[in-house]
Amino acid sequence: MAYLPLSTANLPDPAINPAQGSNPEDYFNTVLYTGNGGTNRSITGMNFQADFLWHKDRSAARNHSLVDVIRGTNDLQSNDTAAERSMPSFVSFDSDGFTVTQDGSTNPNWNENSITKVVWGWKANGSGSTIAAGSIDGTNPTIASQVSANTESGFSIVTFTGTGSNETVGHGLSSAPDCILFLRRDTSGSDHKVYHSALGATQNLRLNNTDAARTQSDFFNDTEPTTSVFSIGGARFASSSTNVSYGFQSV
Repeated sequence: MAYLPLSTANLPDPAINPAQGSNPEDYFNTVLYTGNGGTNRSITGMNFQADFLWHKDRSAARNHSLVDVIRGTNDLQSNDTAAERSMPSFVSFDSDGFTVTQDGSTNPNWNENSITKVVWGWKANGSGSTIAAGSIDGTNPTIASQVSANTESGFSIVTFTGTGSNETVGHGLSSAPDCILFLRRDTSGSDHKVYHSALGATQNLRLNNTDAARTQSDFFNDTEPTTSVFSIGGARFASSSTNVSYGFQSV
């Protein structure tokens, strides 16, 4: 049997290839800034319109704040189990960053005076579209999910409504995601769960907690994600509950 020599020339082209004009910074970037207490302030330097932004104060003890283009300017807090809420200090997603304003009524404040901040941004695919790819208890009708997915960078935002039954939900990626963050939107007190392929579908981590991985086979219905859907257990996703997930696929 003949073998090709070990060389990058003989490897398949990666999805993100600087040699072909595509760089990681086209899909993910980090912005640092210091709040000035002003109104309608434009924060630039992201170099693309980020569809998912994760904000954290660096010089003050404040909650994390997560916003995305499907949910709009409402935020969720990765370190807390509070329900989705209005975030007045975040104004808009822009072509090279985002706009913030001063607002003292919420924690955190995206433009609190003199507070240093970090924002991580991911590019998905804009406001997204509806995918009817899932099922309930293995049968139709399908579950419709709102999806903004970037198959080149392997990142997707998915919003969906629970049914109280075991279901599968379309994720919009070209391969099974390796990591998925799940956050409930409509009520407080529900842990934010993390699926990771290294742990498998019988275990999960809690994003809002510091404990080790826990064995709960019913959360992901003991089923690994596929190239088109991920699985969730009805006992963990109540009927009419609204949820968002962020999926990451290795590319």
